[in-house]
Amino acid sequence: DTAQTFAGGTPNTDSVQGIVVEGYVNVVCTIGTPARNGVVHMRVVADTGKAIGDLEATSDIATTGAAVAGNAGNGTIGTLSATQSAQEGVYSVTMTAATAFQVVAPDGTQLKAGATGAAYTADGVTFTITVGSTPMAAGDKFTVTVTKNNVALTGVTWAIDGKDSSNIAEIR
Repeated sequence: DTAQTFAGGTPNTDSVQGIVVEGYVNVVCTIGTPARNGVVHMRVVADTGKAIGDLEATSDIATTGAAVAGNAGNGTIGTLSATQSAQEGVYSVTMTAATAFQVVAPDGTQLKAGATGAAYTADGVTFTITVGSTPMAAGDKFTVTVTKNNVALTGVTWAIDGKDSSNIAEIR
C-alpha cells in the first residue's frame, strides 16, 4: 500500500521518508557534568584530549590581555573572563586619561567607558586595569582577545542530570 504516510502513523516502506522527528539521543559528554535543560556546547578548537566536535556541558572560552608596546605608563590588565555572549576576537582598550578608558568590541562597536582599579564588564567580557608605578596617559592601549573553544548549540539541551561511567548522557 503506497498511500501510507507518517501522518497516518505508519511510514511508507516503498520510499525514503523526508521527515525528521524531534527526540532524544545518547551522546558522549567529554567535559563537565550535564544538568537537565542545561546548554550543550560543541568543541570548535582542538586541545589536548579535546577533539573538534566533542559535546561538552561547560563553556570553554579563553581570554588573554596585554598592554600594547609603547605605552607611557606601566599599568597592567588582568582578572580576565568572558561568557558565550562575548564577541570572538580582539577588544581594543584605549586610555582617555590616566585612570579612564574606552573599549571597542571586535565588530567596531564602542562600549561603555571604564575606570582603572575596578572590574569592567560589558558585552560578556570582564577585566581590570591596574595602575602601575608610572602613570598611564591618554592614548595608552591594551587588548583583550576572546577565543571561543566551544559554542552553545541552539535548540539542544541536556535531557538528564549527570552522565554514566562511560560519559554517556542524553540530549534533546
